[in-house]
Order: sequence, then C-alpha cells, then structure tokens
Amino acid sequence: MIVPSWQETFLDLHAAQTPEELWIVLLVPHGIRSSSAWEEPYLLFRHFHLEVPTDAATTALLLCTDYRWRKATHHLIHELADSGLLDEHALDQLATWFLAADLELKVPRRLFAGAPVVFASSRTDDATRTVELPRPERVPAHSGRRRDADLVDVPRSVWPPLRRWAAAHHLRYATASWSDLVAIADELPSRDAAMILAGVMDAADTIPEGERGTAVDLGLTSGSGIVRLAALPALAAFEGLDAASKRAAADPSEKVRAWAEKASRPNQLSPGKPRESGADQQPSDAEQPPPGDQPTLF
Repeated sequence: MIVPSWQETFLDLHAAQTPEELWIVLLVPHGIRSSSAWEEPYLLFRHFHLEVPTDAATTALLLCTDYRWRKATHHLIHELADSGLLDEHALDQLATWFLAADLELKVPRRLFAGAPVVFASSRTDDATRTVELPRPERVPAHSGRRRDADLVDVPRSVWPPLRRWAAAHHLRYATASWSDLVAIADELPSRDAAMILAGVMDAADTIPEGERGTAVDLGLTSGSGIVRLAALPALAAFEGLDAASKRAAADPSEKVRAWAEKASRPNQLSPGKPRESGADQQPSDAEQPPPGDQPTLF
C-alpha cells in the first residue's frame, strides 16, 4: 500500500465533487498527519453544505473523527456547531455519536469501488490496521439483492474534545440528564470519562438548582485536573468568585491554581454558547437517534 503525500491528499480533498467523493478521501490512506488547522475541514464542510443540508451530519462526523485534524477538533466542532448549517437534529445526532464507547461506521462496499484499502485507526489508538476491500461483485438485476446491503465496518476515533462538546450539548439542550452522562463516563477509559465530566461542568448552569451543588461537587473532587478546572466557573456562578478562587488556590494542580487570575478577565466564566435559534424547542422522541445507533453512510 502506497500512502499518498500531503500534496496529493490536498488535491484529492479539493477535487471531490460530491459529499460521497469527499467521504472516500476521508476514509482511505492519506499523507496529512495531525494538523491543527481547523479552517481546512471547516471550509470543506461549507463547500458541500452551505446550500445543501442533506447528509451534513455525516460529513461533519467524518471531518471531526479524521486523524489528520485531531489537534484541531476543539475549534472545529465549535465552528461547525455555530455555523448554522447543522440543524438541531443533526447536532443532537453528532453529540450522540461522540458519546459512544466505540464509534463504528457502516460503509456501503460500493463506495470503495476505486479504493483498494481503507486505513482506519484501531480502537485503542495504539496502532493502525488495514481493511482489504475487494471490488464489488456484479449483482444480477433480477436477484432482488440490494447492493447497499453489503456493508463494511470502519472504526473511527472520537477525540477527547468531541466528547466534552457532546456532553455539554446533551446537557444544555435537555437530551440527557447530568446523571445519565456521569453513568456514561463511568463506562469509559479515564481520559474519555474526564472529558465527559468536564462537559457536564461546562453546562452546569442548566442543571436544576436542587441538584447543581451535588454535580459541581462531583467535578471539584474529581481526580482529573481538567474536570476540577472546568468545575470552577460553575462554582463561581453557584457560590461566588471568592469561593471558587479559594478552592482553586488550594488545588494541587498548578493550572488549576492559576485559574483565579484568569477568572478576573472578561468572558472567562462562560465556557459555551446556547443555540441562537430554537433553543427552547426540543426535538421530539421520534426525531432523536436511538442511544446505541451507529452512523451508516448512505
């Protein structure tokens, strides 16, 4: 297998004429490694979905879970969410996918007619594997068998910032309770669990007042400095900045102790923005994807 250079990959990305062609470039071997430039995937998304919202969630999913932009996912997911090009159902579906323990795509084999292999991250992210994809067989028209029914499972990596965004989104828009998210975190590795709890802290202002203190205390006593740091703005809003500053000053983490100084700057205590439109409109149960649903590329 010959992995293309970054120049070849760049040309392939921008030569795609349809979302399906872009998806294939995002699934096959490429030469770009861990770029922090979120603008490129964002502009690709806008190119295909500025006027056509169909399959926008699928494109966003593939862009956010691609290894080449894993260092850009914090900015990318927020830019995509704030673009106005993903409706409420698409955002809810992305959040559900990003909370899955193992994210696996079911890709129609026919999409890989011109690609001999797929290069995908392993579930542990410690190695990579190659999935052989033979050319699709010819199916007689009278056979009654659907070509699309022949699917290939392709695992994707959910980078930590995506889990944090997903947890905050679910909590902020009442598609999951904070206790539900804590239960999800308990089933995941420590890094992923910490990011989900940090997302809960980001949206702690939406937790009912009678439960908010319990939730914030859970964040403040977490073994992860990221979670404790995320809990401080919530504590400041709940008990006041002085209480949060004193808590930060006694923390064993230098980054957490430095929070008090940063908190005095403008706009430091607002970790997320609500939807600009339709924030008070919740999707019906029929519009929400099942909790265990896995994305299928059709």
